[in-house]
Amino acid sequence: MKKLLKTLTDGIAIRGSEHVQQDVWGRENSTLWVIDGATRASTEENMTVAAWVTKLSAKIAQLARDSPSLSLQELLKQAIVEARSTTTGWHPSATISLARLHPTAIELLVLGDAGALVRTELGDHAGIQDNRLQNVGAQIRAKRQLARQQGNITEAKKLTQELLSEEDRWRNKENGFWVVGADPKAAEEAVHHRFENARGIVLMSDGVYGEIGKFLGNRETAWEALTSNLEECLLQLRHQRLEESGAVDDMSAAVGG
Repeated sequence: MKKLLKTLTDGIAIRGSEHVQQDVWGRENSTLWVIDGATRASTEENMTVAAWVTKLSAKIAQLARDSPSLSLQELLKQAIVEARSTTTGWHPSATISLARLHPTAIELLVLGDAGALVRTELGDHAGIQDNRLQNVGAQIRAKRQLARQQGNITEAKKLTQELLSEEDRWRNKENGFWVVGADPKAAEEAVHHRFENARGIVLMSDGVYGEIGKFLGNRETAWEALTSNLEECLLQLRHQRLEESGAVDDMSAAVGG
C-alpha cells in the first residue's frame, strides 16, 4: 500500500496574557502531542501546573521513544502515573491532543477540550474535539466573556473563580468531564479515532481550536492558515483576541503529515 504520510513538521506554543505559559507541544518518532495545562486562580498554583505539564510532556516523549509498541491509551496511562505529583490534595490537570502517524493512517486521542483537524484522503477536513469540558460552566464562561468585552475586569475575575469551582466539582467524574491529572483511568475515557488513508493532522489546544468557525473561518480555511504559516497564524490570532476582549489564552498547535 502506498505510503501517504510524510515526516512530522511543525509546532508552536504561545503564552497567554494572564498567567505563566502552560501549553506545550512535542513529537517523538511517529507520536505528536499538544498539552494545555488547566489555569488556576493563584500564581503559585499556575507555576505548579506549568512544571507538571513540562514533566508530563517529557514522560510522553520518553515512552514514545522507548516503548513505541504501546497503544496511545497505554502510553498516556503510563505517562500519567510517572508524572503524577506525590503531594496530597489538589493535583494539576491538563487537556491533551495526542496522535500517532502510521504509514497509511492517523490514530488520535483527545481529552478535555483540546481538538484536531484531520485531512482525509478525499481532501476534506474532519474536526475532532472532546466537548464535555465545554458543557461544564457554559453559562459562566459566556458571562465572563461578556465582562471581558465590557472591560469589567473585577467581574471577570469573580466569574473565573466561579468557573474554576464548577470545573473542580465535575473533573474526572461520571457525567462530568475527563482530563489528564492524577488518575490514569482518564486515558480510557478519552475520545479515540483512527483515520485510514489520512493525509495530515493539526493538533490544537482549545485556544486555537475554538477559533474554527470564528477568526479561522471554516475547517478548510483554518487548515490552510495553520499549515501554511503556523507561527504567523497564531500570532495574528493572539493579537485579534487581545483586541477584542483584552485577554487571551495560551495557544498551541502542532502539524503532522
